[in-house]
Amino acid sequence: PYQYQLWRVRNKSVCQSYKSQITQFSKCTLAAKALFRDICAQLSDKPSNHWRYSKLKNMYCNAAVSFEATVARIRVAGERSEEEAARVECVIWL
Repeated sequence: PYQYQLWRVRNKSVCQSYKSQITQFSKCTLAAKALFRDICAQLSDKPSNHWRYSKLKNMYCNAAVSFEATVARIRVAGERSEEEAARVECVIWL
């Protein structure tokens, strides 16, 4: 879900309903970024003379560039990432 005003996607509105659930919010923002990029590409590939075409194309292409997805990586406490495990292994050998 997102809102737009004056033919511009309101970036702060994108996935706002998931804001309190970080993993869902992350998935939603990644999907939204891909959606904006895909719609921009489709509109760019199929030009039209309709008055809405240029406004929609500009709106989605601008959103594809300006919207930044939130990437959340959540793991169980106590688990080590590969990088952390390698760092610990390196320290042991010193």
